[in-house]
Amino acid sequence: MEERPWHRRPRSNAGSRCDRTDINIIALARRIGLSMMEIDLLTMQDFFDLVYAYMGDDPDAPREATQEDIDAFYRG
Repeated sequence: MEERPWHRRPRSNAGSRCDRTDINIIALARRIGLSMMEIDLLTMQDFFDLVYAYMGDDPDAPREATQEDIDAFYRG
């Protein structure tokens, strides 16, 4: 089978993931809304601190319900 570049592989294929750390970091930064100029201003430690602050310490931990959550629950 011919090996295609990662960006030309079907998304459903597990092999379509990019294993390049630099590209994954840029993609994550863009997902949280940073511009390329803002990315350039951060150190790697600053970037990881920002990502942890953005995502929260433990994404699987239960969060406290907001009033919007309660209203949506009772609306049905």
